[in-house]
Amino acid sequence: MNCAKLQVLLIDLPALLATGLRSYYYQHPTIEIEQTCSSELLLKGVKTNASLGLLDIDKPRMTLSLSESLKALYPHLKLVFFGHTQPSHRLGKQPFLLKSATFSEITEVLMKSSKDSSGYGSRTEISSQVDRSQQLSFDDLQMISLLAEGADPDQVCAALGWSRSKLLRRKGIVMARLQLRSPADVARYAWRQGLFNIMKDEHSANNLTA
Repeated sequence: MNCAKLQVLLIDLPALLATGLRSYYYQHPTIEIEQTCSSELLLKGVKTNASLGLLDIDKPRMTLSLSESLKALYPHLKLVFFGHTQPSHRLGKQPFLLKSATFSEITEVLMKSSKDSSGYGSRTEISSQVDRSQQLSFDDLQMISLLAEGADPDQVCAALGWSRSKLLRRKGIVMARLQLRSPADVARYAWRQGLFNIMKDEHSANNLTA
């Protein structure tokens, strides 16, 4: 018997994050990804069959009124906040995911949020005990993208908000997990995963939506 997939709408996510999620969930057995921006939803009333919306809360224009407007226009769409840090009280108590979460953790939270009948006042907790030997966070993907483009350590640290010691630690862990032994290996991996030059695409997308 074929079961309907959980449709998740990516809202305002940067190009790198959206590309990583779309790549991971391509032909996924239970989750299907759509992508849009809040202006398309609010100004044009774009139709969507998605039941979950993964909303980037790191944008300066992100406010409680925006999330409330989305819920008013799309009452069937349950929002999950997605950010680098825990949301402030001004955004309420939506289910929340850190951008450093692994794909397995993201899947678990999305599935749990879709089945949660306690409403928007609840917060989804991550309790996954999966083996993370092959799991990469979005920060790790962004690091790979930057390294593949030839960014130096100072540029990578500035882009990710990391210290030099954290960069060295994460780089060593990621390269060991992926069995990458040289800058050329990093570039090949980025190319195969669609991450090469993705930061330029993200910058262009941000300029278009600014």
